[in-house]
Amino acid sequence: MYPLSIVEDSADYLVVYKPRGIHSAPLSKSDGDSALSRIVTSYPEVGNVQGKNPVEGGLIHRIDKETEGLLLCAKNQDFYDYMDVCQKKSVFFKEYIAVCDYIPRYSELMVGFPPCSEGALFEREENGFLNIPVSKPMILKSFFRPYGPGRKAVRPVTSGSGKYAEMKKGDVLYITECIPVMDDSLQSMKTAKSHAKISDVAHKDDEAISSHFDTAIFKARIYRGYRHQVRCHLAWVGYPVRGDVLYNPIALAKTDNTGKIYDEGETAIGTGHINQDSDKVYVESGDFEMLFYAVALEFPLRDGSLKRIDLSSRVLQKLSCSL
Repeated sequence: MYPLSIVEDSADYLVVYKPRGIHSAPLSKSDGDSALSRIVTSYPEVGNVQGKNPVEGGLIHRIDKETEGLLLCAKNQDFYDYMDVCQKKSVFFKEYIAVCDYIPRYSELMVGFPPCSEGALFEREENGFLNIPVSKPMILKSFFRPYGPGRKAVRPVTSGSGKYAEMKKGDVLYITECIPVMDDSLQSMKTAKSHAKISDVAHKDDEAISSHFDTAIFKARIYRGYRHQVRCHLAWVGYPVRGDVLYNPIALAKTDNTGKIYDEGETAIGTGHINQDSDKVYVESGDFEMLFYAVALEFPLRDGSLKRIDLSSRVLQKLSCSL
């Protein structure tokens, strides 16, 4: 076990950068390695804070296991309680950068997604697809419900969802603000192909899905988060995060419910997420590491000032060099 990268250390809080591949907090007291366990090794006071969940200590929020990025921890009970109030007042903002594949008619390919309302979409071509490259922001709103085997995934719930989905949804409307990244150094990425292909996929209107997918990069901002909120919302409008095995059919094609990873050219069968009438997916190539980053935190301090911690430029520079 190695220590996490410390981004900021104050008397009240600690901000660390979590690598992908480890949980933010243990799932139970018997679990081993996690970001929190590494933090507590050097900062035992974080473990002494009483959070909502006994295994979370002073961890103020989580990010997914396969997401890398910023985590905020309270070093004392007063700050934890203060931040709990900030979250309830929706004044604690979290921002993410997502590298996405554009997949037209996504909700027809993946099971359980309601149709997108026109109000949720930001640009349209005459054929009804979203424009590429994207140039305007969008604000996505929905309720959520757990979904699939083991409730590992989630789905948006809107007025277009069925009665069963309506019964299973929560009572909070979640909002994701998505802004396309237009940095000049990334323009070549925006027009590049992802070099992945889905074949033999039929839609309700018998039209095949596009065989190539453009790249789009978004900065997403939320103030009250549901599990997988940003990943699911982006997928809902046809922009699943690259390498996301829960919401991206290209990445899902690499696995099945046994955990097997498929090689290029093999056939993968959907695990209940892909439309059962169109579940054959052939993998051509691509990087299946999830390209999703928690890059910024913004919250008011108790003295009335606004604190912002932002690693966006560092992550974008990393992406421009690696993709």
